[in-house]
Amino acid sequence: MALSSMRVRLPVAFTFREYRLFQADRLLATLATQMQSVVVGWEVYDITRQPLALGYVGLVQFLPAIGLSLLTGHTADRVDRRKCTGSP
Repeated sequence: MALSSMRVRLPVAFTFREYRLFQADRLLATLATQMQSVVVGWEVYDITRQPLALGYVGLVQFLPAIGLSLLTGHTADRVDRRKCTGSP
């Protein structure tokens, strides 16, 4: 099969420059967050040499996401959707 016949069709949204920049920004921000998480864990383990301390770091990084997910889920179930999104 020739390479010219194996073209990949991108979604229409990627034809817009702003959307491509937005997606590139999201990718880089996620990559930076993951790198920071690894570096913090590595540094804690390097200082303490205790796997339990590394576990605590992971727990502390994870707990806010769980807490906020529970809070926002409850809010989404109880409050009118238009009030949650700020729509008139």
